[in-house]
Amino acid sequence: MKMNGNVKKCSSSCFSCNCKSSSPPPPHVLVVTYPTQGHINPLLQFSKRLVSKGDLKVTLAITLFVANSMKLPSTTNHSNIQIKTFSDGFDQMGSEQADTVEAYLNRFKIVGSQTLRDLITKQQQQQQQLICYCSSTSTASSPPPPPPPPLRNGEFMAPFCCVIYDPFLPWALDVAKEFSLLGAPFFTQSCAVNSIYFHVQQGLLSVPLATTAAGTVISLPGLPPMEVSDLPSFISDYESYPSVRYLVLNQFSNINKADWIFVNIFHMLEHEVVNWMSKLLPIRTIGPTVPSVYLDNRVEGDNDYGLNLFEPSRNTCIDWLNTKEIKSVVYVSFGSLAVLKAEQMEQLAWALIGCNYNFLWVVRALELNKLPTNFSQQSSEKGLVVTWCPQLEVLCHQALGCFTDIETCIREVMEGEKGEEIMRSANTWKILAKEAVDKGGSSDSNIEEFVNTLQHSHAEKVDASDSA
Repeated sequence: MKMNGNVKKCSSSCFSCNCKSSSPPPPHVLVVTYPTQGHINPLLQFSKRLVSKGDLKVTLAITLFVANSMKLPSTTNHSNIQIKTFSDGFDQMGSEQADTVEAYLNRFKIVGSQTLRDLITKQQQQQQQLICYCSSTSTASSPPPPPPPPLRNGEFMAPFCCVIYDPFLPWALDVAKEFSLLGAPFFTQSCAVNSIYFHVQQGLLSVPLATTAAGTVISLPGLPPMEVSDLPSFISDYESYPSVRYLVLNQFSNINKADWIFVNIFHMLEHEVVNWMSKLLPIRTIGPTVPSVYLDNRVEGDNDYGLNLFEPSRNTCIDWLNTKEIKSVVYVSFGSLAVLKAEQMEQLAWALIGCNYNFLWVVRALELNKLPTNFSQQSSEKGLVVTWCPQLEVLCHQALGCFTDIETCIREVMEGEKGEEIMRSANTWKILAKEAVDKGGSSDSNIEEFVNTLQHSHAEKVDASDSA
Protein backbone atom coordinates (compact mmCIF):
# COMPACT_ATOMS: atom_id res chain seq x y z
CA MET A 1 0.00 0.00 0.00
CA LYS A 2 1.47 3.40 -1.01
CA MET A 3 1.25 6.35 1.33
CA ASN A 4 3.02 9.65 0.55
CA GLY A 5 5.26 7.85 -1.91
CA ASN A 6 6.35 5.20 0.59
CA VAL A 7 5.28 1.58 0.64
CA LYS A 8 3.80 0.55 3.97
CA LYS A 9 2.04 -2.47 5.29
CA CYS A 10 -1.48 -2.33 6.62
CA SER A 11 -2.20 -2.96 10.25
CA SER A 12 -2.03 -6.66 11.07
CA SER A 13 -5.73 -6.39 11.78
CA CYS A 14 -6.54 -5.47 8.19
CA PHE A 15 -7.81 -7.86 5.57
CA SER A 16 -10.24 -7.85 2.63
CA CYS A 17 -8.51 -4.85 1.14
CA ASN A 18 -6.08 -4.32 -1.74
CA CYS A 19 -3.09 -4.81 0.50
CA LYS A 20 -1.97 -8.44 0.26
CA SER A 21 0.93 -8.11 2.69
CA SER A 22 -1.20 -7.97 5.82
CA SER A 23 -1.99 -10.93 8.02
CA PRO A 24 -5.69 -11.67 8.59
CA PRO A 25 -6.95 -11.40 12.16
CA PRO A 26 -7.96 -14.60 13.96
CA PRO A 27 -11.60 -15.63 14.49
CA HIS A 28 -13.38 -13.40 16.98
CA VAL A 29 -16.12 -14.82 19.24
CA LEU A 30 -18.67 -12.76 21.17
CA VAL A 31 -19.71 -14.37 24.48
CA VAL A 32 -22.92 -12.92 25.96
CA THR A 33 -23.57 -13.48 29.67
CA TYR A 34 -26.59 -13.43 31.96
CA PRO A 35 -25.82 -11.04 34.86
CA THR A 36 -25.41 -13.44 37.78
CA GLN A 37 -22.19 -14.85 39.23
CA GLY A 38 -23.07 -18.49 38.55
CA HIS A 39 -23.68 -17.75 34.87
CA ILE A 40 -20.80 -15.35 34.22
CA ASN A 41 -18.06 -17.56 35.68
CA PRO A 42 -18.66 -20.69 33.55
CA LEU A 43 -18.75 -18.63 30.35
CA LEU A 44 -15.55 -16.83 31.33
CA GLN A 45 -13.87 -20.17 32.00
CA PHE A 46 -15.09 -21.52 28.66
CA SER A 47 -13.64 -18.42 27.00
CA LYS A 48 -10.27 -19.17 28.58
CA ARG A 49 -10.42 -22.70 27.20
CA LEU A 50 -11.26 -21.43 23.73
CA VAL A 51 -8.36 -18.98 23.50
CA SER A 52 -5.97 -21.60 24.91
CA LYS A 53 -6.57 -23.68 21.79
CA GLY A 54 -4.76 -21.35 19.41
CA ASP A 55 -5.23 -18.17 17.45
CA LEU A 56 -8.64 -16.98 18.63
CA LYS A 57 -10.06 -13.83 20.22
CA VAL A 58 -12.99 -13.59 22.63
CA THR A 59 -15.05 -10.59 23.71
CA LEU A 60 -16.94 -11.23 26.93
CA ALA A 61 -20.10 -9.10 27.04
CA ILE A 62 -21.48 -8.25 30.48
CA THR A 63 -24.15 -5.77 31.51
CA LEU A 64 -23.24 -2.22 32.48
CA PHE A 65 -24.54 -2.81 35.99
CA VAL A 66 -22.32 -5.84 36.47
CA ALA A 67 -19.31 -4.00 35.02
CA ASN A 68 -19.81 -1.07 37.38
CA SER A 69 -20.40 -3.37 40.36
CA MET A 70 -17.22 -5.33 39.68
CA LYS A 71 -15.14 -2.27 38.80
CA LEU A 72 -13.73 -4.24 35.90
CA PRO A 73 -10.72 -3.47 33.72
CA SER A 74 -11.26 -3.50 29.96
CA THR A 75 -9.23 -6.71 29.67
CA THR A 76 -8.77 -9.88 31.71
CA ASN A 77 -5.48 -11.55 32.65
CA HIS A 78 -5.68 -13.30 29.27
CA SER A 79 -4.55 -11.09 26.39
CA ASN A 80 -6.93 -12.78 23.93
CA ILE A 81 -10.03 -12.01 26.04
CA GLN A 82 -11.47 -8.52 26.29
CA ILE A 83 -14.52 -7.23 28.15
CA LYS A 84 -17.29 -5.14 26.59
CA THR A 85 -20.64 -4.02 27.96
CA PHE A 86 -24.27 -4.03 26.87
CA SER A 87 -27.37 -2.97 28.78
CA ASP A 88 -30.21 -4.80 30.50
CA GLY A 89 -32.14 -1.53 30.76
CA PHE A 90 -31.38 -1.20 34.47
CA ASP A 91 -27.84 0.15 34.56
CA GLN A 92 -27.96 1.53 38.12
CA MET A 93 -29.20 -1.42 40.17
CA GLY A 94 -29.72 -4.31 37.78
CA SER A 95 -32.70 -6.60 38.40
CA GLU A 96 -33.35 -5.01 41.81
CA GLN A 97 -34.31 -1.82 39.98
CA ALA A 98 -37.27 -3.57 38.28
CA ASP A 99 -40.68 -3.88 39.95
CA THR A 100 -41.05 -7.56 39.03
CA VAL A 101 -39.03 -10.34 37.44
CA GLU A 102 -41.33 -10.14 34.43
CA ALA A 103 -40.65 -6.43 34.05
CA TYR A 104 -36.92 -7.04 34.25
CA LEU A 105 -36.91 -9.80 31.63
CA ASN A 106 -39.15 -7.88 29.24
CA ARG A 107 -37.03 -4.74 29.37
CA PHE A 108 -33.83 -6.78 29.20
CA LYS A 109 -35.03 -8.32 25.94
CA ILE A 110 -35.84 -4.94 24.37
CA VAL A 111 -32.81 -2.97 25.54
CA GLY A 112 -30.43 -5.93 25.53
CA SER A 113 -31.24 -6.83 21.94
CA GLN A 114 -30.62 -3.29 20.74
CA THR A 115 -27.39 -2.73 22.66
CA LEU A 116 -26.12 -6.11 21.51
CA ARG A 117 -26.84 -5.08 17.91
CA ASP A 118 -24.95 -1.85 18.56
CA LEU A 119 -21.95 -3.79 19.90
CA ILE A 120 -21.84 -6.09 16.87
CA THR A 121 -22.36 -3.20 14.44
CA LYS A 122 -19.58 -1.15 16.01
CA GLN A 123 -17.20 -4.07 15.70
CA GLN A 124 -18.09 -4.48 12.03
CA GLN A 125 -17.71 -0.75 11.37
CA GLN A 126 -14.24 -0.63 12.90
CA GLN A 127 -13.09 -3.28 10.47
CA GLN A 128 -14.86 -1.68 7.52
CA GLN A 129 -13.35 1.75 8.24
CA LEU A 130 -9.88 0.27 8.07
CA ILE A 131 -10.70 -1.65 4.87
CA CYS A 132 -12.00 1.51 3.17
CA TYR A 133 -9.04 3.55 4.37
CA CYS A 134 -6.51 0.98 3.12
CA SER A 135 -8.31 0.65 -0.23
CA SER A 136 -8.49 4.40 -0.83
CA THR A 137 -4.86 5.06 0.07
CA SER A 138 -3.65 2.30 -2.23
CA THR A 139 -5.66 3.34 -5.31
CA ALA A 140 -6.64 7.01 -5.17
CA SER A 141 -4.47 9.77 -6.60
CA SER A 142 -6.10 12.36 -4.34
CA PRO A 143 -5.00 12.83 -0.72
CA PRO A 144 -6.03 9.88 1.45
CA PRO A 145 -8.95 10.24 3.87
CA PRO A 146 -8.22 10.58 7.58
CA PRO A 147 -7.37 7.24 9.19
CA PRO A 148 -9.95 5.51 11.40
CA PRO A 149 -9.81 6.39 15.11
CA PRO A 150 -7.09 4.50 16.99
CA LEU A 151 -8.09 1.49 19.05
CA ARG A 152 -7.62 1.43 22.78
CA ASN A 153 -4.68 -0.62 23.98
CA GLY A 154 -5.40 -4.30 23.41
CA GLU A 155 -8.75 -3.74 21.67
CA PHE A 156 -9.60 -6.26 18.96
CA MET A 157 -10.29 -5.14 15.40
CA ALA A 158 -11.80 -8.21 13.72
CA PRO A 159 -15.60 -8.49 13.38
CA PHE A 160 -17.39 -11.28 15.21
CA CYS A 161 -17.88 -14.63 13.51
CA CYS A 162 -19.85 -16.38 16.25
CA VAL A 163 -22.04 -15.56 19.26
CA ILE A 164 -22.00 -17.86 22.29
CA TYR A 165 -24.75 -16.86 24.69
CA ASP A 166 -26.44 -17.81 27.92
CA PRO A 167 -29.77 -19.44 26.93
CA PHE A 168 -31.54 -17.35 29.58
CA LEU A 169 -31.16 -14.76 26.79
CA PRO A 170 -32.52 -16.66 23.76
CA TRP A 171 -33.02 -13.41 21.86
CA ALA A 172 -29.21 -13.19 21.58
CA LEU A 173 -29.42 -16.00 19.00
CA ASP A 174 -31.98 -14.02 17.01
CA VAL A 175 -29.63 -11.02 17.01
CA ALA A 176 -26.73 -13.22 15.87
CA LYS A 177 -28.75 -14.53 12.94
CA GLU A 178 -29.68 -10.96 11.91
CA PHE A 179 -25.97 -10.51 11.22
CA SER A 180 -25.59 -14.00 9.67
CA LEU A 181 -23.34 -15.06 12.54
CA LEU A 182 -22.99 -18.55 13.94
CA GLY A 183 -24.82 -18.99 17.25
CA ALA A 184 -24.43 -21.37 20.20
CA PRO A 185 -26.15 -21.43 23.60
CA PHE A 186 -24.09 -22.40 26.65
CA PHE A 187 -26.16 -24.29 29.23
CA THR A 188 -24.86 -24.03 32.80
CA GLN A 189 -27.21 -26.72 34.15
CA SER A 190 -27.00 -30.47 33.73
CA CYS A 191 -28.23 -32.23 30.61
CA ALA A 192 -30.79 -34.16 32.71
CA VAL A 193 -32.43 -30.93 33.87
CA ASN A 194 -32.21 -29.45 30.38
CA SER A 195 -33.92 -32.53 28.96
CA ILE A 196 -36.85 -32.15 31.37
CA TYR A 197 -37.27 -28.46 30.47
CA PHE A 198 -36.97 -29.36 26.78
CA HIS A 199 -39.75 -31.96 27.05
CA VAL A 200 -42.06 -29.46 28.78
CA GLN A 201 -41.30 -26.61 26.35
CA GLN A 202 -41.83 -28.86 23.35
CA GLY A 203 -45.12 -30.21 24.73
CA LEU A 204 -43.69 -33.70 25.13
CA LEU A 205 -44.36 -33.67 28.88
CA SER A 206 -47.77 -32.30 29.86
CA VAL A 207 -47.98 -29.81 32.72
CA PRO A 208 -49.08 -29.02 35.35
CA LEU A 209 -48.13 -32.23 37.15
CA ALA A 210 -49.06 -31.21 40.71
CA THR A 211 -52.36 -33.15 40.63
CA THR A 212 -50.78 -36.37 39.37
CA ALA A 213 -51.40 -39.25 41.74
CA ALA A 214 -48.61 -39.95 44.20
CA GLY A 215 -46.27 -42.68 43.03
CA THR A 216 -46.89 -42.07 39.35
CA VAL A 217 -43.73 -42.87 37.39
CA ILE A 218 -42.52 -40.42 34.76
CA SER A 219 -40.30 -41.90 32.06
CA LEU A 220 -38.13 -39.74 29.81
CA PRO A 221 -35.48 -41.00 27.33
CA GLY A 222 -32.01 -41.34 28.82
CA LEU A 223 -33.19 -40.75 32.41
CA PRO A 224 -34.11 -43.16 35.20
CA PRO A 225 -37.81 -43.49 36.19
CA MET A 226 -38.90 -40.46 38.23
CA GLU A 227 -41.77 -39.44 40.47
CA VAL A 228 -43.22 -35.93 40.30
CA SER A 229 -41.23 -34.93 43.38
CA ASP A 230 -37.99 -35.82 41.57
CA LEU A 231 -38.55 -33.12 38.94
CA PRO A 232 -37.36 -29.50 39.26
CA SER A 233 -39.74 -27.57 41.51
CA PHE A 234 -40.64 -25.20 38.65
CA ILE A 235 -42.23 -28.23 36.97
CA SER A 236 -43.43 -30.40 39.87
CA ASP A 237 -45.09 -27.42 41.60
CA TYR A 238 -46.20 -25.60 38.50
CA GLU A 239 -47.53 -22.48 40.21
CA SER A 240 -44.30 -21.82 42.11
CA TYR A 241 -41.94 -19.20 40.66
CA PRO A 242 -43.77 -18.69 37.33
CA SER A 243 -41.19 -16.12 36.19
CA VAL A 244 -38.31 -18.52 36.70
CA ARG A 245 -40.28 -21.30 35.00
CA TYR A 246 -40.71 -19.03 31.98
CA LEU A 247 -36.99 -18.29 32.03
CA VAL A 248 -35.88 -21.94 32.02
CA LEU A 249 -38.45 -23.11 29.48
CA ASN A 250 -37.87 -20.20 27.11
CA GLN A 251 -34.26 -21.32 26.70
CA PHE A 252 -35.53 -23.72 24.02
CA SER A 253 -37.86 -21.30 22.21
CA ASN A 254 -35.56 -20.92 19.19
CA ILE A 255 -33.08 -23.73 19.81
CA ASN A 256 -33.58 -25.06 16.27
CA LYS A 257 -31.59 -22.07 14.95
CA ALA A 258 -28.47 -22.94 16.98
CA ASP A 259 -25.34 -24.19 15.20
CA TRP A 260 -23.94 -25.80 18.35
CA ILE A 261 -25.29 -26.37 21.85
CA PHE A 262 -22.73 -26.44 24.67
CA VAL A 263 -23.49 -28.08 28.02
CA ASN A 264 -21.33 -27.54 31.08
CA ILE A 265 -20.93 -31.20 32.01
CA PHE A 266 -18.71 -34.04 30.78
CA HIS A 267 -19.97 -36.95 28.71
CA MET A 268 -19.41 -39.79 31.17
CA LEU A 269 -21.44 -38.03 33.86
CA GLU A 270 -24.67 -38.12 31.84
CA HIS A 271 -23.85 -40.21 28.78
CA GLU A 272 -27.33 -41.75 28.36
CA VAL A 273 -29.30 -38.50 28.27
CA VAL A 274 -26.51 -36.75 26.31
CA ASN A 275 -26.61 -39.49 23.67
CA TRP A 276 -30.40 -39.19 23.38
CA MET A 277 -30.42 -35.39 23.10
CA SER A 278 -27.56 -35.52 20.59
CA LYS A 279 -29.88 -37.33 18.18
CA LEU A 280 -32.15 -34.28 18.17
CA LEU A 281 -29.80 -31.35 18.73
CA PRO A 282 -26.10 -30.53 18.09
CA ILE A 283 -25.13 -31.13 21.74
CA ARG A 284 -21.48 -30.85 22.80
CA THR A 285 -20.34 -31.48 26.39
CA ILE A 286 -17.46 -29.13 27.27
CA GLY A 287 -17.26 -29.14 31.08
CA PRO A 288 -16.57 -28.85 33.83
CA THR A 289 -15.64 -25.19 33.37
CA VAL A 290 -13.66 -24.45 36.51
CA PRO A 291 -10.16 -22.95 36.65
CA SER A 292 -7.58 -25.22 35.08
CA VAL A 293 -5.48 -25.42 38.26
CA TYR A 294 -8.22 -27.63 39.76
CA LEU A 295 -8.31 -29.94 36.74
CA ASP A 296 -5.64 -30.47 34.06
CA ASN A 297 -3.51 -27.37 34.79
CA ARG A 298 -3.01 -26.79 31.04
CA VAL A 299 -4.33 -23.21 30.86
CA GLU A 300 -1.52 -20.92 31.96
CA GLY A 301 -2.36 -18.58 34.82
CA ASP A 302 -5.89 -19.96 35.25
CA ASN A 303 -5.97 -20.09 39.05
CA ASP A 304 -9.38 -18.57 39.77
CA TYR A 305 -12.43 -17.12 38.07
CA GLY A 306 -11.11 -13.57 38.28
CA LEU A 307 -14.50 -11.83 38.34
CA ASN A 308 -16.62 -11.38 41.48
CA LEU A 309 -20.01 -9.71 41.54
CA PHE A 310 -19.81 -9.59 45.32
CA GLU A 311 -16.84 -9.00 47.58
CA PRO A 312 -15.87 -12.47 48.86
CA SER A 313 -15.00 -12.77 52.56
CA ARG A 314 -11.89 -14.74 51.71
CA ASN A 315 -9.76 -14.24 54.82
CA THR A 316 -12.70 -14.68 57.16
CA CYS A 317 -13.75 -17.97 55.51
CA ILE A 318 -10.34 -19.54 55.00
CA ASP A 319 -8.99 -18.53 58.41
CA TRP A 320 -12.08 -20.04 60.03
CA LEU A 321 -11.81 -23.27 57.99
CA ASN A 322 -8.13 -23.56 58.93
CA THR A 323 -9.17 -24.00 62.57
CA LYS A 324 -11.43 -26.97 61.82
CA GLU A 325 -10.66 -30.68 61.58
CA ILE A 326 -10.55 -32.54 58.27
CA LYS A 327 -14.01 -33.21 56.75
CA SER A 328 -15.82 -31.64 59.71
CA VAL A 329 -17.57 -28.69 58.02
CA VAL A 330 -20.93 -28.55 56.22
CA TYR A 331 -21.02 -25.92 53.46
CA VAL A 332 -24.40 -24.37 52.58
CA SER A 333 -25.04 -22.06 49.62
CA PHE A 334 -28.01 -21.43 47.32
CA GLY A 335 -26.24 -19.25 44.76
CA SER A 336 -27.19 -15.81 43.56
CA LEU A 337 -30.66 -16.56 42.13
CA ALA A 338 -32.59 -18.77 44.56
CA VAL A 339 -34.83 -17.04 47.11
CA LEU A 340 -35.94 -18.99 50.19
CA LYS A 341 -39.02 -18.17 52.23
CA ALA A 342 -38.50 -17.08 55.84
CA GLU A 343 -39.90 -20.37 57.18
CA GLN A 344 -37.50 -22.34 54.94
CA MET A 345 -34.57 -20.30 56.22
CA GLU A 346 -35.69 -20.95 59.78
CA GLN A 347 -36.03 -24.71 59.24
CA LEU A 348 -32.59 -24.86 57.68
CA ALA A 349 -31.06 -22.78 60.45
CA TRP A 350 -32.35 -25.08 63.19
CA ALA A 351 -31.34 -28.16 61.18
CA LEU A 352 -27.77 -26.87 61.01
CA ILE A 353 -27.68 -26.28 64.75
CA GLY A 354 -29.39 -29.61 65.41
CA CYS A 355 -26.90 -31.69 63.45
CA ASN A 356 -24.11 -30.40 65.75
CA TYR A 357 -21.55 -30.09 62.95
CA ASN A 358 -19.45 -27.09 62.02
CA PHE A 359 -21.07 -25.21 59.17
CA LEU A 360 -20.28 -22.39 56.77
CA TRP A 361 -23.45 -20.78 55.42
CA VAL A 362 -23.49 -18.21 52.62
CA VAL A 363 -26.52 -15.93 53.01
CA ARG A 364 -26.89 -12.98 50.64
CA ALA A 365 -27.12 -9.59 52.37
CA LEU A 366 -30.77 -9.14 51.32
CA GLU A 367 -31.65 -12.49 52.92
CA LEU A 368 -30.03 -11.97 56.34
CA ASN A 369 -33.25 -10.61 57.83
CA LYS A 370 -34.86 -14.04 57.31
CA LEU A 371 -32.55 -15.73 59.81
CA PRO A 372 -34.15 -16.59 63.18
CA THR A 373 -33.70 -14.14 66.04
CA ASN A 374 -30.49 -14.77 68.00
CA PHE A 375 -29.37 -17.38 65.45
CA SER A 376 -25.88 -15.88 65.23
CA GLN A 377 -25.42 -16.07 68.99
CA GLN A 378 -26.74 -19.63 69.24
CA SER A 379 -24.58 -20.87 66.38
CA SER A 380 -21.39 -18.92 67.10
CA GLU A 381 -19.45 -21.93 68.42
CA LYS A 382 -20.16 -24.15 65.41
CA GLY A 383 -21.17 -21.88 62.56
CA LEU A 384 -20.00 -19.03 60.37
CA VAL A 385 -22.46 -16.99 58.29
CA VAL A 386 -21.07 -14.79 55.49
CA THR A 387 -22.68 -12.91 52.60
CA TRP A 388 -20.27 -14.32 49.98
CA CYS A 389 -17.21 -16.55 49.88
CA PRO A 390 -14.47 -17.80 47.53
CA GLN A 391 -16.39 -20.98 46.69
CA LEU A 392 -13.66 -22.86 44.83
CA GLU A 393 -11.21 -22.46 47.70
CA VAL A 394 -13.88 -23.49 50.18
CA LEU A 395 -14.88 -26.59 48.21
CA CYS A 396 -11.23 -27.67 47.95
CA HIS A 397 -10.45 -27.09 51.64
CA GLN A 398 -9.66 -30.23 53.61
CA ALA A 399 -12.03 -29.21 56.40
CA LEU A 400 -15.06 -29.48 54.15
CA GLY A 401 -17.19 -32.58 54.70
CA CYS A 402 -20.25 -31.99 52.50
CA PHE A 403 -22.21 -29.44 50.47
CA THR A 404 -25.95 -29.93 51.27
CA ASP A 405 -28.93 -28.42 53.00
CA ILE A 406 -31.02 -30.59 55.38
CA GLU A 407 -30.29 -32.32 58.66
CA THR A 408 -31.03 -35.91 57.56
CA CYS A 409 -28.80 -35.57 54.52
CA ILE A 410 -26.08 -33.94 56.61
CA ARG A 411 -25.94 -36.87 59.00
CA GLU A 412 -26.11 -39.38 56.14
CA VAL A 413 -23.17 -37.77 54.34
CA MET A 414 -21.04 -36.99 57.39
CA GLU A 415 -21.45 -40.28 59.25
CA GLY A 416 -21.07 -44.01 58.60
CA GLU A 417 -20.88 -46.25 55.59
CA LYS A 418 -23.23 -44.19 53.38
CA GLY A 419 -21.01 -41.14 53.78
CA GLU A 420 -17.91 -43.15 52.87
CA GLU A 421 -19.67 -44.49 49.77
CA ILE A 422 -20.57 -40.95 48.69
CA MET A 423 -16.99 -39.81 49.19
CA ARG A 424 -15.64 -42.70 47.08
CA SER A 425 -18.13 -41.89 44.33
CA ALA A 426 -17.22 -38.20 44.43
CA ASN A 427 -13.53 -39.03 44.06
CA THR A 428 -14.30 -41.26 41.06
CA TRP A 429 -16.21 -38.47 39.33
CA LYS A 430 -13.41 -36.06 40.16
CA ILE A 431 -10.94 -38.27 38.29
CA LEU A 432 -13.30 -38.64 35.32
CA ALA A 433 -13.86 -34.86 35.20
CA LYS A 434 -10.11 -34.28 34.97
CA GLU A 435 -9.81 -36.87 32.21
CA ALA A 436 -12.61 -35.19 30.23
CA VAL A 437 -10.83 -31.81 30.05
CA ASP A 438 -7.31 -33.21 29.73
CA LYS A 439 -5.73 -33.62 26.29
CA GLY A 440 -7.82 -35.97 24.15
CA GLY A 441 -10.67 -36.18 26.67
CA SER A 442 -14.31 -35.86 25.60
CA SER A 443 -14.74 -32.21 26.57
CA ASP A 444 -11.30 -31.25 25.27
CA SER A 445 -12.02 -32.93 21.92
CA ASN A 446 -15.36 -31.14 21.57
CA ILE A 447 -13.71 -27.77 22.24
CA GLU A 448 -10.95 -28.58 19.74
CA GLU A 449 -13.58 -29.48 17.13
CA PHE A 450 -15.42 -26.19 17.67
CA VAL A 451 -12.27 -24.05 17.46
CA ASN A 452 -11.03 -25.90 14.37
CA THR A 453 -14.40 -25.38 12.68
CA LEU A 454 -14.32 -21.66 13.44
CA GLN A 455 -10.76 -21.28 12.17
CA HIS A 456 -11.50 -23.22 8.97
CA SER A 457 -14.67 -21.21 8.28
CA HIS A 458 -12.86 -17.96 9.01
CA ALA A 459 -9.97 -18.86 6.68
CA GLU A 460 -12.43 -19.60 3.87
CA LYS A 461 -14.04 -16.17 4.27
CA VAL A 462 -10.64 -14.45 4.24
CA ASP A 463 -9.62 -16.34 1.08
CA ALA A 464 -12.91 -15.44 -0.60
CA SER A 465 -12.54 -11.75 0.26
CA ASP A 466 -8.92 -11.70 -0.93
CA SER A 467 -9.92 -13.13 -4.32
CA ALA A 468 -12.91 -10.80 -4.74
